[in-house]
Amino acid sequence: MESDSVQSKGVDLDRSELLQQRILDAAATHKCYKVKDLVTELQQTFDRSLSLEEIQDAMKKLEREKRIILLEPVTKEDFLHYIIRSYYSLFFWLRIAATCFALTVIFFLPNVEPWSYIRIPTAVVYMLFLPGNALVQLLFAHRNMEQTEQMVLSVALSIAIVSIIGLILKYTPLGLTVQSVVISISILSITLFLVAKYSRFLHAKRASVY
Repeated sequence: MESDSVQSKGVDLDRSELLQQRILDAAATHKCYKVKDLVTELQQTFDRSLSLEEIQDAMKKLEREKRIILLEPVTKEDFLHYIIRSYYSLFFWLRIAATCFALTVIFFLPNVEPWSYIRIPTAVVYMLFLPGNALVQLLFAHRNMEQTEQMVLSVALSIAIVSIIGLILKYTPLGLTVQSVVISISILSITLFLVAKYSRFLHAKRASVY
């Protein structure tokens, strides 16, 4: 039984490696630069039973190994239409919504029980994740990161950002208050999210030239 299991894993590994090589060949030889064209080509020439998930997994592995680069679809739209598109801007709008939700909870819910059970955790997550995540989105706008790596970086950068903002506010007329810190973090986070999205937009625009 153990040898059969090892043999099965070996077959799966060979198939995965062969699929990755076929993807590279299809891109180089048949100019299949779109996922739709790639799926059609592989199903016709490699295996008709290939699923989209199997092809996507192989492509993500190739990208992690830096053998291919995955880009968002090219666009000829302006930036406003680009960020309104439902699928590719979904996470952008979720982050904006999370920022607005946190602002609403922190400013409008009273700091008394039972509301404090919602207000305090929201404020902690807001301050220790969102600003750092906004900076991560900007710094790594053209790279797909693992979720764990992204979360760790977001928390570490958030701590640094909040500390710097607090230090700056302490020596300004605004003073170091909960309101000034929250508003400053919100403005910075939304600005970074917008700049990161605009960077992706320009990257997609440049890709449409080639």
